Amino acid sequence: MSDTTEQESARDAALAGTLSAMAETAPVRRRRRWRWRGIVAILGVFALAGAGTGALTAGALVRSAWTPPDSLLQEQLANFAAGSTGYAKPAGTAAFRHAPGRIDLHLGDGPASGPAAIEVWCLGAGSATWKLGDTTGTAHCSRAEETPRSQNLAVGTWAHAHLTGTLDGDVAIWAGQLRVAPQAAPSGAQQNAVADGVVTRDEYLQAWARMAGCMDADGYDYSPSEPDRILLSTGVDGAHAQKFDLECYPREFQDVDTLWQSQMDVAVAACLAAHGVAGTDEDLDSRLLQAHLTPESCHLW
Repeated sequence: MSDTTEQESARDAALAGTLSAMAETAPVRRRRRWRWRGIVAILGVFALAGAGTGALTAGALVRSAWTPPDSLLQEQLANFAAGSTGYAKPAGTAAFRHAPGRIDLHLGDGPASGPAAIEVWCLGAGSATWKLGDTTGTAHCSRAEETPRSQNLAVGTWAHAHLTGTLDGDVAIWAGQLRVAPQAAPSGAQQNAVADGVVTRDEYLQAWARMAGCMDADGYDYSPSEPDRILLSTGVDGAHAQKFDLECYPREFQDVDTLWQSQMDVAVAACLAAHGVAGTDEDLDSRLLQAHLTPESCHLW
């Protein structure tokens, strides 16, 4: 074996190892306390412009000049689809093809219904057209692209579903169902706090304390970084993000947080208007600070 061949083999092995590591350690999205709408919002990263057809959105899986073998390519696209939805795993038999010609592949053995995703990767010039359920799509590639393109299909019935279409040129396509991790139901205390449609400051702080206690049970200090701010916040590291996203936040704080933020948006805007101050895109505390106002002077609570 020549030195050049040995170097190429070593390079390919290293790249394969890197891709496998990417699949196993897909970054967990960092979640904070504001504006989360739950699993539907996670899936919304793929939302289509139309219910039946739509362009694909670019993902974040970087392609090297080296093309992995089909088995590894299929694995990477499956993990990309799952990782991009937050906390999901491929479910059932996926459809995969990386060769020009007609597509007629079955999605089977998964849940009878639920979300699905389609991943298309332009590894060179080519095109793809496809249909799955009531959703169709196209991709035209003038060259190799650094990222795959993603299309989400929300809840649908996939029993005996087929991915059909055609591939031309150097294009790979993957389609499969996703099993999304369940989100905790609101606790009784949180339901009581929002039952009257109004959240007081005390109820807001109590809900945060319950959420922090949930995180503390896992050994994580979730104290707010600035406890006197209108909207409390703190960071969540990757190791604890899933517990926060799927358990502690929805169980103890999500509904309270959403209602409180809506109230404060209205109240701060009204206070600024009453003082003849134009609104800005700054966070609520910064808006008041710039106007030389405080939560107390605006009677926010």
